Amino acid sequence: MDNLAQLQFALSQTNVNTEFFNTLWDNLKLELLSLSVSEDSQSLLRARSILEVGTLYTAQTKQFEAFERHFAQLRVYYWDFRTKLPASEQQWLITGLYLLHLLTQNRISEFHSELELIPIEAHTGNEHIKHSVEIEQAISEGAYQKMLKELREESRFFPSGIYRVFMEDFLSTIRQKIARCSEKAYETLTVAAAQQLLMFDTDSETRQFVEECQWGVVPSENGDCRADKIVFAQAEPEEEDVQAKQLMIDSLHYAKELEAII
Repeated sequence: MDNLAQLQFALSQTNVNTEFFNTLWDNLKLELLSLSVSEDSQSLLRARSILEVGTLYTAQTKQFEAFERHFAQLRVYYWDFRTKLPASEQQWLITGLYLLHLLTQNRISEFHSELELIPIEAHTGNEHIKHSVEIEQAISEGAYQKMLKELREESRFFPSGIYRVFMEDFLSTIRQKIARCSEKAYETLTVAAAQQLLMFDTDSETRQFVEECQWGVVPSENGDCRADKIVFAQAEPEEEDVQAKQLMIDSLHYAKELEAII
C-alpha cells in the first residue's frame, strides 16, 4: 500500500494518528511538487487525490488556514481540469465543507462567489451544497428556528460527520450576531439575562464575552453580581434595527440547541 492509499485509509478511521499521518504527508507533498509540472491525466488524477487527502485532514484537525490553501489548489483540478479528469467522489463533500467554513467566518460575499462556480442544479440537488445554501438562507433571513428544526434531525443537518468541526465556530458567529442585535435593541441588560440570551453556562464565560465586546458593566446596588447591568454603546439607528428583537429571540432558541449538541 503506497503512501496515498495509507493516508486515505487512515482518514477513514475514527482516530487519526497525527504523527503517522504527518510523516507520510511530508513525502506526498514532495511528490505533489513533481506532479504539478505535468498535465497528463494520471499525474493530474494523483495530484488531485493527494490534495483531497490534505484538505480533509486539515479540516478534520482544524488547521483552517492550510485547509483554505489546499482547497484553493483543488479548485483548479475540479474546474479547470474537469474535461480531462473523471469526476471526483470527494468533490461535493469538500466543496460543501468549504462553503460551511465561509459561513462560520461570516464571509458571505466569498460564499456567493464560490456558489457561482457550482452548477445551479447542485444548489438543490446535491446534499452537501444544498446544506450550505439552506444555512446561508436561514442566516440571511434570521430564521434560526428553521435551522433548529434541521439540527434536531442530525443525519439531515450533517451530510457527513466531518462537518461537526465547524460547529464551534458557527456557534461563535451566532453569538456575535446576537450581540450586535442586543446593542441595537437594548440600552442595558443584566448579566444574568445576557448569559441566558447568549447561552453561556457560567457567569465567568458571560463576563469574558462582555469584556471582548467592550461593553460596560455597572455593579448592582444590592451586591448581587448577576444583577450587574451591562451598558451598551448605542450605535446609530439602521434599517435593520426594527428586526433586532425578533432576531434575538430566534437566535436564543437556535444557539441553545446547537450548544447542547456540541
